[in-house]
Amino acid sequence: MWKLQNKKPVRYFEKGSLRFQIALFYLFYRVAQLLSVLFHLNTMSVFRLIFLFILIPVSFIPRQSAAQYTCLGRTSDLAFGIPVKDVAILHKNSGNTITSDENGAFSMNFGVTENNPRYQIAFNMFFSAPDENVSIRIITTDGKTLLQTGKLGTGGRCLLPELIPGVYLMQVMTEKQNEVLKLFSSGAEITLLQNMETDKSTGTSDTLLFSKEGYYSSQVVIHGKDTAIHVKLLAKAANDANYMNGLADYNAFKLLQSSPFVTNQGEVESVKFIYNQRN
Repeated sequence: MWKLQNKKPVRYFEKGSLRFQIALFYLFYRVAQLLSVLFHLNTMSVFRLIFLFILIPVSFIPRQSAAQYTCLGRTSDLAFGIPVKDVAILHKNSGNTITSDENGAFSMNFGVTENNPRYQIAFNMFFSAPDENVSIRIITTDGKTLLQTGKLGTGGRCLLPELIPGVYLMQVMTEKQNEVLKLFSSGAEITLLQNMETDKSTGTSDTLLFSKEGYYSSQVVIHGKDTAIHVKLLAKAANDANYMNGLADYNAFKLLQSSPFVTNQGEVESVKFIYNQRN
């Protein structure tokens, strides 16, 4: 007695299978033969023409950048700590250049399609959403107002004051709604407790070059993910300042490579520290 079994239908030309590839090659071969007869050309020459017509349109298809991230931060004077405005910031990979604003703040977007957090704080610099005009108010937990601003302008930024250690509330006001954010101050730096989420995966490395007349230039390597940086520029008139104090830990040697260290010679490849363990 025969038993019926349920079997999946066999697809002889399933996309990606060996049969499909052979059939596709055979189709190209027959088309090449036909064209060679019609135009009196060699079959291999026709093959080359077919592939050429396929590759040319593909080469003009816009490609999405592999790295999608936001880089924001501020620039300040190394010796005095004051903001440095109008610093030219060159993204070497793309050739795009922006300048820091009057507070030394800057923000660069690279192919970001997802919505970033609307409000961010980096190195005591408040960054508003790029399409919003807000005013901010910082208050203590018992209701005392410490800072109140007017409208910052669309995508505005504001350098926040130093606050004693503790937790504070920031009221962000727009024409349509008010939002309250929670801040934490370490005494030197203010942190937004609902801070931006950074992608931990490493992408391609990019390089930012910071330059301004009267200052030594600096370059920072960023690794294709959301980054916040504070770039401290050394003024040429203050070249005896201890430049090591202004270096970011994660990139100290790369910054030294483009700026002088006391001797004004520049192009430093490495630094050797000598110290006495007894002292």
